[in-house]
Amino acid sequence: MKIAIPFFALSSVAMLAAQPVLIRAGKSATLEAEQAALSSERAVITAIPGVKSGQGVTLAPGAEEKNGLDQESPPDLTFVIKAERPDRFYLRTNADVDEYGRELMSKARSKYQSMFLKLQIDDQRPTRRVVYVPWGQPKLSRQTLGKFMLNGEAQQLKIWLPRGVRLDTVDVITYRPTPVPEVAADYQPPVVPPKVHPRLWVTPDTLPQIKANLTHPEHAAAWEKVRKQALAPFAFTFEPDRELPYNTRLEGAAAVKAFYYLMTGDRQVGREAVQLLLDYLPRVEYGNLLDITREIGAAIYAASKVYDWCYDIISEPERQVLYQNLMRLADDMECGWPPFKQTIVNGHGNEMQVNRDLLSLSIAVYDEDPLPYKYCAWKVLEELVPMRRFEYDSPRHNQGISYAAFRFGCEMHAAWLFKRMLGKEVFHPNIKNVPLYWLYMRLPDGSMIRDGDCGAFSGYWRSPQTFLLCYAYSGSRLVKGEFLRQGGLPNNPVLFLLVNDPAIEPDYDLWQLPLTIDFGPILGGMVARTGWNSGLMAGDVVAEIKGGGYHFGNHQHADAGAFQIYCRGILAAKLSQYGFYGTPFDMNFSKRSIAQSIMLAVDPEEKFLRTEANDGGVRFVQAHPRTPEQARTNPMFNNGKVVACSFGPSKQRPLFSYYAANLVGAYSAKISDYQRQFCFLNISTPGHPAAIIVLDDMTTANPAFQKYWQINALQPPTVTDGGVRLHSESFGLASALDVNMVLPTPAERTVEVLSGDKTFNVFGRQYTPPNPSLPEGRGHRVMFSPRQARANDVFLTVMQVLDGAVEPLPCVTGATEVSYTVSLADRLVSLAKGTGLIDQPFALSVEKAGTQVLCAGLKPGLWEVRPTAGRAFACQVQAGAHTLFFQAPEAGEYRFAPGSGEGLSRLEQAEPLLAATAPRLTPGMITLEGKALDNVKAVRQGSGVYVPMRPFLRELGMPAVEKDGRFAFTLGGHDVVMSEKSSNLVIDGMSLTGALMPPSSDDGWLFPAAALAVLGDRRCIQDPLSSTLFFAASGTREHGLLWLFSTDNANHDQLFGMLDYNPGKTSYWDAHGHSVGFTALLAEDAPVQGVAIRWHAGDGRVATFAIECSRDGVQWENAFSGKSSGKTRAFEEYRFAAPVTCRQLRFVGKGNSVNDWNSIVAFKVLR
Repeated sequence: MKIAIPFFALSSVAMLAAQPVLIRAGKSATLEAEQAALSSERAVITAIPGVKSGQGVTLAPGAEEKNGLDQESPPDLTFVIKAERPDRFYLRTNADVDEYGRELMSKARSKYQSMFLKLQIDDQRPTRRVVYVPWGQPKLSRQTLGKFMLNGEAQQLKIWLPRGVRLDTVDVITYRPTPVPEVAADYQPPVVPPKVHPRLWVTPDTLPQIKANLTHPEHAAAWEKVRKQALAPFAFTFEPDRELPYNTRLEGAAAVKAFYYLMTGDRQVGREAVQLLLDYLPRVEYGNLLDITREIGAAIYAASKVYDWCYDIISEPERQVLYQNLMRLADDMECGWPPFKQTIVNGHGNEMQVNRDLLSLSIAVYDEDPLPYKYCAWKVLEELVPMRRFEYDSPRHNQGISYAAFRFGCEMHAAWLFKRMLGKEVFHPNIKNVPLYWLYMRLPDGSMIRDGDCGAFSGYWRSPQTFLLCYAYSGSRLVKGEFLRQGGLPNNPVLFLLVNDPAIEPDYDLWQLPLTIDFGPILGGMVARTGWNSGLMAGDVVAEIKGGGYHFGNHQHADAGAFQIYCRGILAAKLSQYGFYGTPFDMNFSKRSIAQSIMLAVDPEEKFLRTEANDGGVRFVQAHPRTPEQARTNPMFNNGKVVACSFGPSKQRPLFSYYAANLVGAYSAKISDYQRQFCFLNISTPGHPAAIIVLDDMTTANPAFQKYWQINALQPPTVTDGGVRLHSESFGLASALDVNMVLPTPAERTVEVLSGDKTFNVFGRQYTPPNPSLPEGRGHRVMFSPRQARANDVFLTVMQVLDGAVEPLPCVTGATEVSYTVSLADRLVSLAKGTGLIDQPFALSVEKAGTQVLCAGLKPGLWEVRPTAGRAFACQVQAGAHTLFFQAPEAGEYRFAPGSGEGLSRLEQAEPLLAATAPRLTPGMITLEGKALDNVKAVRQGSGVYVPMRPFLRELGMPAVEKDGRFAFTLGGHDVVMSEKSSNLVIDGMSLTGALMPPSSDDGWLFPAAALAVLGDRRCIQDPLSSTLFFAASGTREHGLLWLFSTDNANHDQLFGMLDYNPGKTSYWDAHGHSVGFTALLAEDAPVQGVAIRWHAGDGRVATFAIECSRDGVQWENAFSGKSSGKTRAFEEYRFAAPVTCRQLRFVGKGNSVNDWNSIVAFKVLR
């Protein structure tokens, strides 16, 4: 035992404690870092404000980090500890960071940039563990390092620190596994795995069909990929006494080889799979990285497949090694082992841990140990299945777009594993309806209506693995079409081959779905749209309203009553951003009502869990119900009540979509009563596609509680006399949302537009979004508020979607004794006053015959409608819909009253009125300056898009001469001649060699779409989502060019794309080699001063090139030879020694300082 010497901060001597710190049986101990034995050269005591001792330990100035597993060095600090008896213990650290560490963490963008220490107990294998995480700032970071065995003797705990960390304490805590619930301990699973292998994804009954499908054309590419991967050797070396970091490539390779063995019986490949895991599993350590349970689970899943699929070629001792290490890894899962530390119905426990990973393990090892299956079966069959039967009566998921896709995909693994193992389904059939959620939340631009915690959307949102499992499970052709639209699943060919059914033909036509969906009573909400177009140029309107049902916590937001509206971009927006869970922005803004278009009411004394911000919104719920009964009876989970959802008269193409929810239950006791009504009118006339009426009636418990009607936007709003106008834009096509607040009147309300930092200021508390450069990070909040304090306030708002440069339609509002009325276009809408249903007579005045009349908020039952002139009729109002709709046969007053309907005819509409829809975009459609061309379609050949000129010019009424194998026309003031099957082109008498893909009269004389736009002085937009072409007037030929052509890379989209000077453009033209390039034809002979070029990767490499000029395309002179600076991605100008008059200009590339590629984003001629 070493002798203790008092340690002083300036001492250069490191000492061990006089005797070990004793950890009593079943207890814990806290080790203060400054009381450890410190390396005199490497560690120093430092102050840590706010901790109990006020001190900690950090690396000495100038000391090099030695926290890598391959670095040899005495430890920075050493504790001597002794467990009272041999046992397992958690080690948990408490640490701070200095300025260096704080700066390092502020730049971190993922969990892999966490800070790691190295630790070692005695001479055991060293390991690396996270000691500080990026999202811990500016607080202390408490990290559980893992579970470790202490032998009951005095032992050394040695630690090597990273630079920037100040270690406060290490806690040694006795580990006890989570108790097994009595009901699970006594559980007898009603179904068990068959006594055969394979039984994981495959059984002897299903194996023949899976093998037979391998030869189907739909499976050919996936099977070839599997074959190549399986037969390729996997290089793997390791040091026997050093821990291995996890290796997902190895795990994947082993699983692929095992599948190949299952399909072919190739024993050598099967044994390769087994040996890889025998070498890997005993040595791999996963540490305590955030959510590392997902990576641990992936290893368990891969090894379970190998265990099951290669069972007959694994010896008994080898099985024991695999089993022991599978259970070792199971012990490190976040749900614990036994797996009762977390619930399976929400949170991380709802992910792959039990649904896929441990369930797969339990099925694979059932013969050797049935206990894992007993526990997993209880979790799935007795906890998850009943809860989802309740929840999925609403065909959506409570965790939002992104987390829902992942977690629902996890559940689908469980559904599939049981279905394949048993030959029958164990989940309620309503699980098959959940994919409707993503189909309806899809926006025309490929992104999604924002819901729950989700990252930035870029391009077409995808979750192909989940859609594969869904469509194959349900047999839905539409969901298969969406799976293929998402690109399929090329990176997981084994799963594709296991479940894909090539007999199911994909269906891509979403237009067969109704335009509106009611999400039902559990997760209340409605999505209404004017069309099903998918395209960046689509003018479809999509609107969502949510509220009512239950709150399930975690990634579900405080958004009861919130709405979003889209047309050519998001108009009414949600300003949430998800970076890391639990940050100040996440808990005080992103997950909260303040980020929504919603009603707020501020009780100054209200608290929202342990957060600091009082945003005035609905209650902030992070817990979740475990059972349907708990959801129904615990007020915490009350998210309001769906009062009505109705759309029609055609369910397929409704003219109106009405939703109402009483949301008092979603708020705290500050709200005495509150109902929001939301009415979407599908108008679909040019410039005026839709209107939305929102009626809010809110009563607060205290009149002093200030109310706010809030709507959020991504673009700067414009204040108008009636309210505000919100804006969106896509490829130069603009839309707007005119927000006209009728009540309170302008004199009775205030309006405030919050922008910049004020957007993220929550009534005096400032927050910063994780990515301020995103549209949501630059958003705006508009807040309307009554001037006078009252307990009850009514907000009536009429919003019109405006497409293009149009003004709102005339709108007349009024009121009856029981309702508010809005007259707009050919519609008259009556919405019930208050928060109850209308059960008494009232009258409406209809201005003209043919008006579509909608009365909403009526008590269910028979209603009598009596016009002042004409025949009275009766109409049945359905419970849950509470609407009455008809087309008025004549103008005049109509009286409505509950009644028996005796002697009256019933309102019958044999053919319900159908709403017009947004113009349907079809592949190849060409739109010229807003008008669709009916008799001409663009075609794709190779990598280019082409327009057949014969029907194109005919559609425009422009002449053309087709004679002797030539096709001649004039466009943009320039004469063009194409020749049959010749790549040469003549423009204004100048012959351009190799300028075209050889055209033919048979295909209508195909002409490059990008070139057609330049020649006609238009902008050409190719919509990748809809495969349509949009030509819009440019107004000026800024670039001064007519044509670009190249024999080295003739891709016209890339060539003419260089004339797009948008600073955000990233696509480029390229050609490989020296003396390669392209030729540019000017619109006329003109003096040229030089060129300007935006180089791809221009700030990282130096390009060498030359510019040559010619007047006739025959004689060329060199005008410039030189290099780029290699310092910028912006335009860089290269001036000629003197102006050169020319008609053609040639770029000659000679590679760059990194490789031989010549890559240009944009090219400009300087005149």
